[in-house]
Amino acid sequence: MNEYAVSVFCSYSHKDEELKNKLLNHLATLKRQKLIDEWNDRAIVPGKDWQKEIDDKIRTADLVLLLVSSDFIASNYCYENELSIALERHDSNLSVVLPIILRPCDWHETSFAKIQGLPTDGLPITKWNNEDDACLNVIEGIKKTITEIKKFKNRVGEGAGLLSMRDVLSREIDRIDTVFEKADSGNCSGLSTGISDLDYIIDGLHPAELIVLASRPTMGKTALSLNIAANIAIHEKEAVAYFSMNTPVEHTTRRLMSLVGRIDSKDLLRGNLQDDDWPRLVSVIALLNEAPLFIDESILSSVDELRLKLVKFKQKHNLKAVIIDSLQDLAYREKSLNIELSYSEYAHKLKHLAMEVQLPIILTVSLPRSVEKRPNKRPHLNDLSEFENLTNCADIIGFIYRGEVYEDYDFTDNANAEIIIAKNNNGHTGTIKLMYQKKYSTFSDQIKS
Repeated sequence: MNEYAVSVFCSYSHKDEELKNKLLNHLATLKRQKLIDEWNDRAIVPGKDWQKEIDDKIRTADLVLLLVSSDFIASNYCYENELSIALERHDSNLSVVLPIILRPCDWHETSFAKIQGLPTDGLPITKWNNEDDACLNVIEGIKKTITEIKKFKNRVGEGAGLLSMRDVLSREIDRIDTVFEKADSGNCSGLSTGISDLDYIIDGLHPAELIVLASRPTMGKTALSLNIAANIAIHEKEAVAYFSMNTPVEHTTRRLMSLVGRIDSKDLLRGNLQDDDWPRLVSVIALLNEAPLFIDESILSSVDELRLKLVKFKQKHNLKAVIIDSLQDLAYREKSLNIELSYSEYAHKLKHLAMEVQLPIILTVSLPRSVEKRPNKRPHLNDLSEFENLTNCADIIGFIYRGEVYEDYDFTDNANAEIIIAKNNNGHTGTIKLMYQKKYSTFSDQIKS
């Protein structure tokens, strides 16, 4: 892997010169290893336009260190100019802002207070028993940030270069070591969907995968995607982002309460709860309140805006999975803003996005009416022909079929739904029999007789 120095801009008040120098001395090893290229305004050569120099450096920095003190906050130039530019770039994921609290001050209500800073727990450097210990704590945090910056830049192709087989094999061996222990315990190597038969056939959800869940309306695409989201957030205790572009967040939340708490969704809507519903309602509220599940109902302007949200969210919440409900709604929103993309372009963009952010992306898709004109209405890959390259770009394609919708009752009481895995780049294809409970919108493994 190509190595390059992460450019670091140091924003500080000159009244903190001594503390700034002490901190930079601790960065000396990173500089010698050429892991960072640090710059501050003391590097300005006489005769240069100092304001232009500062502006150019901060606008090209990978990492901006804010050396925070009361003097930094009181400085109009630091706060209004340097900080403003830094936060603008941070919000656009063009650079990372890292506040470092030098001296005690009222920083909790500032515009950068939402960003996780250093030292640990925000204890100012000057309040530590030993300032060198505090600086070392800061350096360890900076090292972690630098590692994440380099990983991200390599993923988007900025200096990734060609990888030798030695590098690739090393990564694969590390991966095998990691999944070996999970396999030994009987678990799938990826992130569990909560449905054991589905996990068995696709081996869970893996980073960089584009997973398509497709069906005709009323089959349960949204329900299945919410089942998976709830399992990841509640049982796996991992963060998941759910983009609900055709459903208000209140409706999505009510469906989650119904499926997690096994409370009839109609009763929740009408407030018609029975005595035995209340304990389950209290329990589900407690579970969802602690679950790292994030719902976005906003109208996205483009896939590129979705990308910016995911990159920022992954950094902040250690995101592990993404669900987009649905492709047609994403396309509709963009067309309403005069952004014309073919489904082929969407397929490529979303697959590239999954690879860039290194997250599994689950995408729901509604199939055309032509499916219902056949005697056997189970979907197959040809039903995605109007979506052009989606079948090529997707790693996994699953079709949902519930016979009762078409009065096809060739099912047992224990299995009234199917997920047809028609494409799986990492393993087998086949049909999974499931139980679907309409009043809770829940999918679960069939009951073995």
